[in-house]
Amino acid sequence: MSGKYPIREASSNPYLKRRNKKDVQKNVEGDGGDNDGSNGSSGNTTSPKRPRRAVSKQKASAAAGAAAYIMGDPPSPPSSDDDDVEDEDFHISPRGGGSPIAESSNDSEGDQPEVPSGSPMPDAAGSSVDAQGRTINNEKLELSAPSRRRGTVATNYMKKGMTEVVRKLKLQDPRSQPKSATDYRFHTMFQQDFYETVIMSKNNPVAVSQWVDWQYMREKDNVVFNQIITECRNKHVDRMMSYKYDWNNEIIAQFYATCYFEEAENVRTVHWMTEGNWYFITYHEFARKFGYGPSDDRRDRIHIQPILPTSECAFMYHPDHRGSVGLVNGLYSYYACLNRLFRKSFCLREGDPQHISHYARNLLAVMKPGSRGFSVMDFVWEEIKIIASSPQKGCVYGPILMDVIETVTKTTFRKEMEHAPLRIAVPKKPILLPSAADEQAAAQSPPPPPPGAQQRQHSQRRAGAASSSQVYDKPPSPLRKFFNIMLGMCKNQHDIRVAQHHERQERKKNTRRLKRLEQQAFPDDPVSPPGSEEESSEIESFDQQMARFQQEDMYSVYMGGPSSSGVAGTSTSAPPPSQQSQDPSGFAAAATDAFFGGHDFSQSWGQWP
Repeated sequence: MSGKYPIREASSNPYLKRRNKKDVQKNVEGDGGDNDGSNGSSGNTTSPKRPRRAVSKQKASAAAGAAAYIMGDPPSPPSSDDDDVEDEDFHISPRGGGSPIAESSNDSEGDQPEVPSGSPMPDAAGSSVDAQGRTINNEKLELSAPSRRRGTVATNYMKKGMTEVVRKLKLQDPRSQPKSATDYRFHTMFQQDFYETVIMSKNNPVAVSQWVDWQYMREKDNVVFNQIITECRNKHVDRMMSYKYDWNNEIIAQFYATCYFEEAENVRTVHWMTEGNWYFITYHEFARKFGYGPSDDRRDRIHIQPILPTSECAFMYHPDHRGSVGLVNGLYSYYACLNRLFRKSFCLREGDPQHISHYARNLLAVMKPGSRGFSVMDFVWEEIKIIASSPQKGCVYGPILMDVIETVTKTTFRKEMEHAPLRIAVPKKPILLPSAADEQAAAQSPPPPPPGAQQRQHSQRRAGAASSSQVYDKPPSPLRKFFNIMLGMCKNQHDIRVAQHHERQERKKNTRRLKRLEQQAFPDDPVSPPGSEEESSEIESFDQQMARFQQEDMYSVYMGGPSSSGVAGTSTSAPPPSQQSQDPSGFAAAATDAFFGGHDFSQSWGQWP
């Protein structure tokens, strides 16, 4: 069930106490100037004192009338129990500061205001009622800082480490706690401070929502749009995505500041405050309000599952863009357009638009064509519950909550936020979803080779007109290993030389800068002679270094073979190098023994063809 809690007595509401006191003072001052003309004509500016009994009588009458008006009940007509005290007119000031409502003992029909045809009919208290029987509140409600006592400071729940504190406080039932708030809109100081430091601190306290224009998408007749329309209708989510309803930011902010979610005996209920009064609604009434019945309750609930990890979202991306999983880049056009629609209508997000986070991943996953549906209203209910206890998130689902609040409170509020339509652009270069046959072929194909695997293909064997090719893996030969190691060492040594060269250049530059500063600071001192810092040098590249090694015939120098240098057509041998120049570190001999099994290739160099 849903409805409103019993109203407290006027004497227990501090807001009503202040209003009653002001109304009584205003009435007493007004009545003092309406005495007989003898007092005014004689120049006596002070009104005669009334009997104590009459003033006390009027106080009680004005207090009761103000309490009844603010609480929404029609005030009772003035009465008099004493014949010696005459009933007097009194005025009640509305909450918004408008013109006062006069209550008089004269019930003649000529004093009643004339109601135009087709306009809402005013009730007994003077407020109008719409066609659905709701009280129309034309007051302009806006976000405003709560009233608080002097010297008190609000607790900032946006500070670091306050998220867990907010979640724990949101689990406590505020109705069981004594009233501690100093503003009439809230019950506890936590609700009041949460409203002031969390909701009001955001640029957009309530996320701007839009409704999806399905007719616009049908008229485009696009293959991606048509697929989205079909799947949203099959998943029963199209109704909530196109739901249209304007909202009031202040009413939505009061809901998120005061809401408390309760679950008892398999009945989920949310309690909240609107304009100082408690209301509630169960989940079943919440779902039935938007046309979702027991069939929606039996579908899968997304929020009882963990957030989908990034590794399980790869199916939503094109194979060429699997490296950007978790981002919007690389998504199939179906999921990319669906994500844009969800972010503004059904699963509102105001963070980084390039990332797909939290349960938005699960939502896109269940929208896979051909998959099972999900509980639509349970997703909305749980999202509201999560966002209400997350200080970093803004208030969402303004249109849906506004309709619920007006239905339960039986009041139509003035709405300053217009629910605009959402019309996304047609993708220019769509990335279409693969067909079922393509997915099956991709699943049966062998996985790609791991990084670093070497495959060699030899295909030069022919017999007559037939030819064959073989593809096999073969480990590299020891000679190939040797050359790989040698080239790697040379490359590493060259990188070290390049780094050292850059460091020397930086030191030279700093030295020149210091000398210029010293010369400017001490112009009379002798100038320091130029040093190596004035010299510029360039280091050869790795390719140039390899070319130089080939020209110098390093193999003959270190391995003792014949030289390839000399005059064309002649063969000259290099002089035998010394033992130290042949192998100063013993590296060549060790490498030869390790990779060639101790065979000395220098002895058989001349025997090679």
